[in-house]
Amino acid sequence: MANLKQDELLNLVSQMEVEAINQQSTRNAENEEIERRYNGEPYGNEVEGRSAVVSQDVKDIVESDMPGLVRTILGSGPVMQFKANNPNNEKEVAEAAEKTAYVDWIIRGQPKSFRVNYGFLKEVDKLKMGVLKYFFEETEATEERYFKNIDDVELVEIVDDLQTKPFFSDFEAIDTESNEDGTFNIKFKVKTKKQEIKVIGVPGNNFLISPGATDEDDAKLVGDQSTKTRGQLLAEGYKKDLITSLPTMSLNNCSTRSFNCNLDGDIDPADFGEWAAQYVEISDLYVMVDYDQDGISERRHIIKSGNIILENEPFDHVPYAVASAILNPHEAIGEGRAEQVIKVAEVKTALTRQMLDNGYMANNPKLSINDNVNIDDALSDAIGGVVRFSGDGSPMNSIGAIAVPFIGDKSLLLIQHMDQIKASSVGTQMASQGLNADQLTKETATRFEGVRDAAAAKLELVTRIIAEVGFRKLYTGIAWLAAQYQDTEREFTVLGKALTANPERWRYDHQVDSEIGLGAGDNDEAVANLTGIWQIQSQLKAEGSPLVDDEKRFNTMNKMIRALEFKDTAQFFNDPGEPAQLLKAENEQLNALVLQLQEQQELMVQQLQQSNQLADAAKVEQQTALLKERNSNALNVAKLQSSSEQFQIKTASDAKKAEQDLALKLTDLELKYGKDLNSEMADNMLVFDPSIGDFTNA
Repeated sequence: MANLKQDELLNLVSQMEVEAINQQSTRNAENEEIERRYNGEPYGNEVEGRSAVVSQDVKDIVESDMPGLVRTILGSGPVMQFKANNPNNEKEVAEAAEKTAYVDWIIRGQPKSFRVNYGFLKEVDKLKMGVLKYFFEETEATEERYFKNIDDVELVEIVDDLQTKPFFSDFEAIDTESNEDGTFNIKFKVKTKKQEIKVIGVPGNNFLISPGATDEDDAKLVGDQSTKTRGQLLAEGYKKDLITSLPTMSLNNCSTRSFNCNLDGDIDPADFGEWAAQYVEISDLYVMVDYDQDGISERRHIIKSGNIILENEPFDHVPYAVASAILNPHEAIGEGRAEQVIKVAEVKTALTRQMLDNGYMANNPKLSINDNVNIDDALSDAIGGVVRFSGDGSPMNSIGAIAVPFIGDKSLLLIQHMDQIKASSVGTQMASQGLNADQLTKETATRFEGVRDAAAAKLELVTRIIAEVGFRKLYTGIAWLAAQYQDTEREFTVLGKALTANPERWRYDHQVDSEIGLGAGDNDEAVANLTGIWQIQSQLKAEGSPLVDDEKRFNTMNKMIRALEFKDTAQFFNDPGEPAQLLKAENEQLNALVLQLQEQQELMVQQLQQSNQLADAAKVEQQTALLKERNSNALNVAKLQSSSEQFQIKTASDAKKAEQDLALKLTDLELKYGKDLNSEMADNMLVFDPSIGDFTNA
């Protein structure tokens, strides 16, 4: 059947977008209220001359959560690990390790990664949700490089260096000039073609998702709204006439988040003076629509501005990771931790204002006076001032303070009660909040630890939700994106170690395990538990039990180093799975053996000389020579053994690499020609038959 017409597709997409925008408006209003409470803005019911203090409970809960979230999720190790479905398949295990290192480097190893991830965690904790968007970007750039006073040899070196630069595409010499000394100056135009996967944060006010969706993957529409200049769209490869046809962003949509606006909401006309600087509104959408009208809806990537569609292509993925601190069943958007204390903050604000107002009134009571008192003196608030009065009798009969009962102690009890409500809701520690000295003595250490553990458990649950919902989608989505679109090998560095990833060769669908679990945030407890495991392993190792080996013991130490918040275990321990790390230790052991043998030789020579002073000199010399020969033989055996081990390790490594390369080539040929080459090679393989002294078919 024919595809949908442009206007039909636009009508369907616009209708879904309007539904998502309506839901977005409600969510944005709630987020804006949370932002106001976080910033401690006035409620609007303040009375002039009265206390206007605002409780900071909303900000306090968010800022107290952030250290734990950052330490646990953005700490030493990956948030998620790709694991082989078949641990005995070395190729699958190696690919899982490569995938984990590369994807984690994209997510947490870029120059702006910490800021992006920190913003995501803070929005998850504070607002209704946090959103990360990941996408594949291919950009081309051109730069000019100028070199002066070079010769032919230097020119060759420069060209070789340019060609080995990351993302190099092409170059050409655009200007040369000769110098009197035989050297010359040259200018190159160097072109680069960069492929990279980017992760950015999407403001909650710009995020769109269809109402009724349980998560981003089952929503009919998911996307975000943004503004771009015409110049940015031109750089992204859109045609100039298409860009010119896009509607200029209305001044009514001016936002202080995106533009420099005056008090009337107008943008300086100079900002719109040039075509390239004009802003247009862009909707980047991933929609489920039956575009080919076969009765089955499929996911498509549609970019539109106003009523003009810029892109329309099939895209079987939703490149957004969405998470909320508190999940609601059957809803894509949950709640934030800050939302749980808004009502508490409102009540505490009222109580605190009343308590302060009461304190002001108690310290500055109203006066009761008669006609004998000078009214101006009575109204003066000067400390130690004079109040004049006339008439007979005591001044106290003419003027007196109207006492105001102080209720501060009772207000503090109410505030403490609100803190208890907050603690039961979000787990805030309150061992000494609002308690007097007598009450504090009744707070036992056991109860304090119970309150602390309850608070930690609630925050640990939040970290688990963020890992399982947000970062699981992020890790799996980026792995999918890299395998689908990245066709070049990429070199990257992790902890000073150069690694290489080639997503084009990834062949396996790995399971993904979370490295963030309940209890992960308590590093001291984790170290104590791992120390106990290490002691059990050491005892089993000493007993010769098959239940433990060096690799299992290294895994324990690796977890312990991570719990201590060090990133690189290789700084402290050698990995049994890395032969190169073990060689250095084996060489040190060999050198120690050589020194030991030399010391033994010198000692034995001294003993022979002392015990055989009357012996024949020739006999002593003969014994010494024999001893030297024996030690020399032992040393040679040790060196041969070490050389043999190194040779075996290198041979095994080369053979493994050759086997992997051959397997990949055979796989490519099988896919290309549709044949099982392994069976054909087995049928045609030649072996040497000693009975006939020649090769024959296997």
